Amino acid sequence: MEFSHALDSKVVFFNRGDSFSSHMPDGSEAISWESKYGFVGLNAFGLLTAIADGMNEKGLSLSALWLPGTEYEEVVPSSDPSKVIELFDLPAWILLNFDNLDSLKRALSELTIWGEVNELLQEVPPLHLSLYDSSGGSMGC
Repeated sequence: MEFSHALDSKVVFFNRGDSFSSHMPDGSEAISWESKYGFVGLNAFGLLTAIADGMNEKGLSLSALWLPGTEYEEVVPSSDPSKVIELFDLPAWILLNFDNLDSLKRALSELTIWGEVNELLQEVPPLHLSLYDSSGGSMGC
């Protein structure tokens, strides 16, 4: 990730079969999942699942990139928690659950992504993801 602040990145490894969850703005549990694929990546800000760059065992890779002007959806109280994910959990969710971009696109169309203010930055980071799969396909989101 190109970034003006130190990310304090560590190399992290995730295994198949591990359990994860994200959270709602009020702190309650949002989407949860059991990982289908393992991956290796670089995290950010000391947050285990805040992945700046990574690749899973099926060849799906991503990079989190800075994109000023990026905005995220507001989560309303009636939102189905099983279809809500916090921005910093999104890269890990993608790498742990998908082996190609077509299946990812379908899943993203049903997901609400919200951004939490990062303490270091004092803002919701305006991030977008650059993704590639083993067939050579690419997309941004």
